[in-house]
Amino acid sequence: MIITRVPIVLGSGIPLFGNEGVEVRFRHVETVVFNDLLVRSKYVRDE
Repeated sequence: MIITRVPIVLGSGIPLFGNEGVEVRFRHVETVVFNDLLVRSKYVRDE
């Protein structure tokens, strides 16, 4: 899973994931910052 975000606070935001009650674990692989503005984080699902 790759999540790209622009870290600017505007309002209350929008949740990325619903509240389905199922816990799924992910492990962080890397984070890259582009142009001091965009942040891309990569995760893989834990076994």
